[in-house]
Amino acid sequence: MLAAVFVRVGSNFETLVHLLKGSLGTGILAMPNAFMHAGLALGSVGTILIGSLCIYCLHVLLRQQFILCKMMRVPVLSYPRTMELALEKGPGPLRRLSKYSGSIVNAFLIVYQLGICCVYIVFVASNIKQVCFFIDNFSLLCLPNRRMSLRAPIKIYAGGGNPIPDARIVIAATVGQVVDLHWRPVDVRLYMVILLLPLILLNYVRNLKLLAPFSTIANLITFVGLAITLYYLVDDVPSPAERRMLGEPMEFPLFVGTTLFSLEAVGVIIALENNMQTPGDFVGYTGVLNKGMSVIVFLYVLVGFVGYVKYGDDTMGSITLNLPTEQILAQSVKIMFAVAIFITYALQCYVPVEIVWNSYLKHRMEDSSECMQMFVEYLMRTGMVISTFLLAVAIPRLELFISLFGALCLAALGIAFPATIELCLLWPDKYGRGRWMLYKDLAIILCGVSGLLIGSYTSMLEIVRSML
Repeated sequence: MLAAVFVRVGSNFETLVHLLKGSLGTGILAMPNAFMHAGLALGSVGTILIGSLCIYCLHVLLRQQFILCKMMRVPVLSYPRTMELALEKGPGPLRRLSKYSGSIVNAFLIVYQLGICCVYIVFVASNIKQVCFFIDNFSLLCLPNRRMSLRAPIKIYAGGGNPIPDARIVIAATVGQVVDLHWRPVDVRLYMVILLLPLILLNYVRNLKLLAPFSTIANLITFVGLAITLYYLVDDVPSPAERRMLGEPMEFPLFVGTTLFSLEAVGVIIALENNMQTPGDFVGYTGVLNKGMSVIVFLYVLVGFVGYVKYGDDTMGSITLNLPTEQILAQSVKIMFAVAIFITYALQCYVPVEIVWNSYLKHRMEDSSECMQMFVEYLMRTGMVISTFLLAVAIPRLELFISLFGALCLAALGIAFPATIELCLLWPDKYGRGRWMLYKDLAIILCGVSGLLIGSYTSMLEIVRSML
């Protein structure tokens, strides 16, 4: 999702394409699961409302960054630096927090990016697992008919009546005679372990230009995979009347978290605006941001609506996991997305690596040898991959990861922080008639904080329940 951050763009059309590429990742594949929590009616309206709020807050952030750049006479400001400068000009209590605000923004950015990496590990492992299961069964069907071992995805029920997850039936038979019957678990964590070393080596790439050709390929196969996925979703789709219009109230925060995770791409948008030939064309009523985000919101509503109508309450964390397990084309889609997301992992991990190294470690090692600096850097890169791997292994629930990091980080980065920046820069007497802009910013901050607290609590509660 952050591939666009590292590509210099020029024209308005190129910027629009990069914006679409930067926002169409694992998030759009999770939208049917989000609709499952909210229902068709509330999900459609909620996605449009959340999307509109995100777009507005992005406009606020970019506008205030532009104002600060003019005040400071600098061409570009980072998000953490923008927060620091804004709080320095705000009310007294917020001024005292200014020296910590940059680190707070960095912390949210690091947690968010590492959260994306966790989502990617679970996503790739889950899709590879299904593909391997398909290949396993397909190869067995090609064996001579005299003796054949059949592996079928059959649910096995324990004594308490609960199905044993991921159980595999193995039947060894000789023409009509069952010789052996047993089950063995196939855990998605095994595929995560297999991915660990390749991910560590991939994260050792320091020059992102080396990954540029692979990133282009990943973008291409992502679009192809999305087109094939849409074909499956619209094929033989049932009536929407068979699905819920409104979801359970307690599940709505999961919808909000997933939608925020899918829609918000703060890092992509700031970088794109900074690298445009004509940055003024990025904002405005008919600017690139509004055009691109409108298309993105439409696609998210479309995929979420049709995906939930197609699969109902069986919708999984990624809609690719619902595609037919016995068709080669469906398995090719899972391979496409797995390869694309695997490549993008290094780009996502680049952001926290840069923040931690440049902001907190590099200046402390100025007196160390170059060899020692490189050793510490690679140690840090390894530690980040292992940390995301351990978290993914501990909780291999794709939909809960997406909802948690969407609520925890993006409610702050994409909603509460931009409104806080504007509130401070308008202090004390620029809030308009009746101080309406002050109340508007306070309402947006309240929405962001509420989404963070309620969404994170609900996601954590579901994670705890899944571990019991």
